[in-house]
Amino acid sequence: MFTHYVEDVSGWEKWQQKYRYGVFLLLPSEPLMTQANAIREQYDKLSAMACDAHISLTIPSPSPYFRYIGRS
Repeated sequence: MFTHYVEDVSGWEKWQQKYRYGVFLLLPSEPLMTQANAIREQYDKLSAMACDAHISLTIPSPSPYFRYIGRS
């Protein structure tokens, strides 16, 4: 199975472009996610609008993931 990545990211915000190939996130279960999202909405509306509460397990991938598992 191969993932198809977006080719044209020119319409994306600059910060979004580095996430083109993905990132691994840990999302909390309920009710913790709802509680954390409420706090984020109060103190960091911009981040809250971009993504639910999470813990980033990796940095954004600089290239497609299949390169890391021996496929080209």
